[in-house]
Amino acid sequence: MSIQTPLRWDLADPLPARAQLLMALGPQDPPIVVQLDWLQQAAAPQDPSVSPFPQALSQHLNATERARLVAFRQPQDRWRHGLARSGLKLLLAEVLGVKPLAVDIQSGHRGKPYLAPTPALPVPPQFNGSHAGDLVLLALHPSQAVGVDTERLARHFNLERLASRVLSEQDHLALGLLPAQQQRAFLLAHWCRLEAQLKCSGLGLAGLDALGKGADSPPLNLLALALPEGYCGALAWAQPPIIQPLRRSNSASTAA
Repeated sequence: MSIQTPLRWDLADPLPARAQLLMALGPQDPPIVVQLDWLQQAAAPQDPSVSPFPQALSQHLNATERARLVAFRQPQDRWRHGLARSGLKLLLAEVLGVKPLAVDIQSGHRGKPYLAPTPALPVPPQFNGSHAGDLVLLALHPSQAVGVDTERLARHFNLERLASRVLSEQDHLALGLLPAQQQRAFLLAHWCRLEAQLKCSGLGLAGLDALGKGADSPPLNLLALALPEGYCGALAWAQPPIIQPLRRSNSASTAA
């Protein structure tokens, strides 16, 4: 599987030039993946995950988004969600030429966020996000559905239980051939690929069992992500439909 390295963006800095070209991507091009940072806060003596969310970022959130931010019980969850949402709105605002507060992100089927089409933008950018530990990722494409997932390799889980649920028979055999110290990484990488596909398709965990066992699914592109040590991740995006050229029948040709 091919590997893509995310762009790193400190939200205190201008948007990277490559991300500004998002809308120039073609249907076959892979999405842009951005790793979000807020080094101004991270450089402070206090752990950013337990400090108040900065006004410099929360000012881009509307009242509903601020209320959701406050509702998180764990400070680290509040921080990661706020960083992802404010970063997404800043990025979309930049590429769409509007103010961040004008970016109206809605929640669709099974909670997947989206931008509603408008007469001026009938096909709005597609996006998805994921966070784990201190890592926050966004994936964006101008037209194709996307899904991204990341996991900490130190995540606690029951290896056998997860393997029996999400691995095909062939992958389960491959897992058993690996040294014990490599099995967790193998399984989490597989989990990231499944989760990225589920998020791209909008199925959510409801489609996990079928997809994990190799059931038919919509054709998707998949890439592994080159992430900091201790993390794994995957990116999925929808393949554009194949448009067959119109063929004139013999009778039509004769009539012409």
